[in-house]
Amino acid sequence: MLSDLRMRDILAEAFSRRFGRAGTRCELQCLQAVAWLETSYGSGWRPPGADSKNLGACQAGASWRGQTFTYIDTHPTSTGASVPYSVAFRFYDSWEQAADDLVKIVYVNAGRSAALAAASVEDTAGFSKTLHDTGYYEGFGATVGERISHHHDAVMKAIRRQAKALSEALPHDVQAIPEPPPSLRLGAKSPWVRILQERLRALGHGGLTVDGGFGPRTLAALQEFQTRKGLLPDGVCGQKTWLVLGAP
Repeated sequence: MLSDLRMRDILAEAFSRRFGRAGTRCELQCLQAVAWLETSYGSGWRPPGADSKNLGACQAGASWRGQTFTYIDTHPTSTGASVPYSVAFRFYDSWEQAADDLVKIVYVNAGRSAALAAASVEDTAGFSKTLHDTGYYEGFGATVGERISHHHDAVMKAIRRQAKALSEALPHDVQAIPEPPPSLRLGAKSPWVRILQERLRALGHGGLTVDGGFGPRTLAALQEFQTRKGLLPDGVCGQKTWLVLGAP
């Protein structure tokens, strides 16, 4: 996987090629957040044994003339669950080609100059809303409001991650929101585990002991909850699971 610094350089160069100017910190942070949360810089969105270099889960429409691969995406439902489906995605020959496409798709296509305008004034919430309103993502959640809110939470988490790695400031609206809770997995011991256990008990797992220790019973309860909500039942209470649970 490419480092945060290398990815920033690639995206900054692509932004300059498209717009003829350097991107602002927040314009690049939002763009890089999409690359991270959609595909983990290409490493999480690829065919077996190959590197697609796809930075935005970019689908291969009728105009695409390059290589493709079939992968799984999901549609949200009105219950908050997700329905998987197979679709062809773009396979890129270089990171530069992938970055050029991402800049165009996120900041130009389908009237998304509004997403660029929001990022330019450090309005990450407006950035997320515009991407949803213009059809870039469907998100997850029972309502449109939930889906936009969940995407914005994911964007903020990705921006916090890269800002820490690159020692740079956060956008104004991200600074005003507390750090999200950590990912929890089997063996964890912390006050956050107690919060997780309390949430699971309130949702029907009455026999679960609230002791701050992430043991087998907590794991089983969490996996049952994830399955019921259409989440990946990996037994890890990460970003998406916290959002559905109701992060503190």
